[in-house]
Amino acid sequence: MNFLLLIFAGIFCSDVNDDISLTENVGRAYQSMSEIPEPVELKTEIIGTVPKWLFGSLYRNGPGKFEYGNDTFKHLFDPSAMIQRLHFEDGRVFYQRKLIKSTHTLLNMKEKRIVLTEMGTWTEPENTDEIHAEDISKERCKHLLNSFPTDNTVVSVFPIHGWIVAFTESPIITLNDRITLETEHILDIRNAPAFPEGLALTTVLAHGVTDKNGDFWTFATGVWTEQFPFIPKVVYLAVKIANASKLDKSSPEEILENISFSDFLFNSNVRDFKMRYFHSFVQASEDFLILPFTSVEIQPDAILNSCKNGQPPIEMMNFNKNADGFYRIFDKKTMKWLPKEFISETNFQMHPIQGFYDRESEEFVLDTLEIMNHDMIQEKVFSSMISKFSIV
Repeated sequence: MNFLLLIFAGIFCSDVNDDISLTENVGRAYQSMSEIPEPVELKTEIIGTVPKWLFGSLYRNGPGKFEYGNDTFKHLFDPSAMIQRLHFEDGRVFYQRKLIKSTHTLLNMKEKRIVLTEMGTWTEPENTDEIHAEDISKERCKHLLNSFPTDNTVVSVFPIHGWIVAFTESPIITLNDRITLETEHILDIRNAPAFPEGLALTTVLAHGVTDKNGDFWTFATGVWTEQFPFIPKVVYLAVKIANASKLDKSSPEEILENISFSDFLFNSNVRDFKMRYFHSFVQASEDFLILPFTSVEIQPDAILNSCKNGQPPIEMMNFNKNADGFYRIFDKKTMKWLPKEFISETNFQMHPIQGFYDRESEEFVLDTLEIMNHDMIQEKVFSSMISKFSIV
């Protein structure tokens, strides 16, 4: 039997019987949804017909559970992830959804509260009332270290090595069965045999690409200490998962063996410890990837102050109006960065539209939407949405 996978990654969960369009009430996108573990046939009115030859599944993930007990998540990227499947077969359409069973989600379900801190939601460590005042800051920072990196894979899904693999901006991914949607493995790419020594990964892009060779690509940010133990360096690197388009399930160990890492790209000033944020990239040709670096900076020193004061990690992201954006080109064949840096105006961008190589002009063309400040990040805080969206 041929199995066609149609993949679309998003951040929206809707109810099976919901006939309210998003243009009328987007508040439905911000409500918890119950699981539908077994496929149910959609009986709603269809304009036209679903062709009988269409066979395959459409997957997407996103926030599915927004609260535990009296606790609610504060940011759109924090609620417990849910994976959805629309299956097309013999002119019929079936739907199912399940929560991704991350360690964060399972712990929240067990305790009936939000236990661990997420990117935009701070939670206090246990027994805060019993902790001495001068020790509370230290315990908060320990709690943050226990919370990260998160395995709440809420941002995107891709077909990799026979699994539906869910990502967030973390080195931890979840392997979900493409039929049952069950989360069968939680995988940390830092356990790959080829993982560079002395590297501490901080973020991994959730928006990767699969090329014509069937290899999956993404980028990561980290701190390298092997040669500079007292002066760590900020580094950027590509992550490749070879043979990702394989349909038969690989074991977690086989997937880790297929992961490789590129040469490092350093900040132009090696004493600059700020990490430039990037949200996605463009495969402009079969040989090259283009990575846009925005004017949003992640400040490691701010992490210490944030955790001491009980603030979520999102507070360490700062839009620097004096920092130019820039672009770097990565060569997939050599696994190295091209030396030239292309400077742009101060900006913040999330999702490029397209990119391609113009052979006549010998130029890369990148279409994207630029935002001249970082309010887009803060707009995902639910308190910012109250005046914009109604939830009914």
